[in-house]
Amino acid sequence: MPSSKSAIGKEAQMFSVQRRISAEREDILMPTSKLHEHPKVKGKWPPEWYSKHPIASHNKASPQGEQGTLKDVKRYWHGPSGHLTLVVEYGGEQYLGQIQLDDAVFCQDLLNTLTNCVGNSIRDVGNIDIGF
Repeated sequence: MPSSKSAIGKEAQMFSVQRRISAEREDILMPTSKLHEHPKVKGKWPPEWYSKHPIASHNKASPQGEQGTLKDVKRYWHGPSGHLTLVVEYGGEQYLGQIQLDDAVFCQDLLNTLTNCVGNSIRDVGNIDIGF
């Protein structure tokens, strides 16, 4: 007879929108979503990319969509909300993109997640699972 923990694990494997976390000795299923599909980021991912050095790279094409490699991410506060500024490398140049977020807790969580993704392609970053 399967234990309740193995049943939870099988359920989490069946549904890609759920993940198992442990909180105070109880297993809880938390909904997740791919970053590019997450309701708080939808329409904001990927950000538009702007050259970090516009004069030096004026003849080069900026990355489009999920092109490039994540090099850095910073958070900037605006009262209770904020935005994340991402630095990507594409074609030997660096570009900036911003994601405006109204939820300060989600903004901090996303900063922590994206910081761990530095060095990955923007396409791979857009496909990571994040919680609600």
